[in-house]
Amino acid sequence: LLSSPAQGGHPSIPLLLSLANITYDEIPYDYDNFDINYTRLNELLISKHYDGIIFAQSDILKPADVSKIKDQNIPIFLLLNTLKKHQQFSQHNSSYKLL
Repeated sequence: LLSSPAQGGHPSIPLLLSLANITYDEIPYDYDNFDINYTRLNELLISKHYDGIIFAQSDILKPADVSKIKDQNIPIFLLLNTLKKHQQFSQHNSSYKLL
C-alpha cells in the first residue's frame, strides 16, 4: 500500500515501484478530511495480503497515525524528507522510531 501523490505522497515512489515491477494499491484516503481513511485501510488489510505500507508523504497536512492501523504485523515504511516532518510525525506516534 502506498500514499499517492494526490494524497501528498512523493511522486517519485510510484515511479520507482513501477520500474521495479512492484504493484501497489493506494492507501485509502478521505479527501474531505485530508486524512487516511483508517476504517477502509483496516478493511483492506483484513481482506487482502500486503507486504507493507509505504507512507512517502512530501506534503503532510496531517501525519499518519499508525496507532490506528489494526494489523500490527505489517511492516510500515516511513519516508520522511525533513527533520521537521519527522518531529511532526513522532509527536503523533509515540511508538515510532527514526531508523
